[in-house]
Amino acid sequence: ARAIHDVPITDAMPQLAAALDRPGLASDVVIRRAISANFRLGGEAQVASLCAFSADKKNAANWRAEALQALGDLAQGTRRDRVYGDWRPRAAGNRAMAAAALAPLLPALLAAGPEKVRIASAYAAGELKVVSAREHLALLCADKKIPPSLRKSTLQALDKMGHPHLERIAL
Repeated sequence: ARAIHDVPITDAMPQLAAALDRPGLASDVVIRRAISANFRLGGEAQVASLCAFSADKKNAANWRAEALQALGDLAQGTRRDRVYGDWRPRAAGNRAMAAAALAPLLPALLAAGPEKVRIASAYAAGELKVVSAREHLALLCADKKIPPSLRKSTLQALDKMGHPHLERIAL
C-alpha cells in the first residue's frame, strides 16, 4: 500500500482503492492510503466505496469520518496529497455524482452514532450541497442536546446549501 500510494504507482492505484471494500481491513496504513486512492481516482466505483465504508458501523469511527471528509472534498480540486501533504494536484471531481451516492445514507449517518462521524457527515452534505439533507440537518441543529461541535457543523452545512431559514434555525 505504501509503495503504490507514496511512489505513486498509478497503474496499481485502482487495486489499492478496491482494498477499502475488503471486510475486516485492520491496517491503518492500508486504510489511510485506500481512502486517499479512492479520493484521488474519484470515479463512480470509488465514490461508492467511500460511501459504503463510511456507512459500515463495523469500521472505526475515525476512518469512517475520514472517508466522509474525502467525499466532501471530492468536488474541490486539491494540490496536496491527503496522506503526506506532498504536491499532487488533482482536478475537481463530480459533485453531483458524489452527492447522489451519499444522499440516501445521510439520514442514518446524521441521526445517531459517533460524534465525529456525524460531524463529517454534515461536512460532506454541505460541501456536496446535498439539498435533500437540509431538513435532517435543520432538525438536528434544533436539538439543544447535541454537542456544540456538531451544531456548528450542521449550521455550516446549512449555510453552504443556502438554507432559506438559517437565521431562525441558528437561534
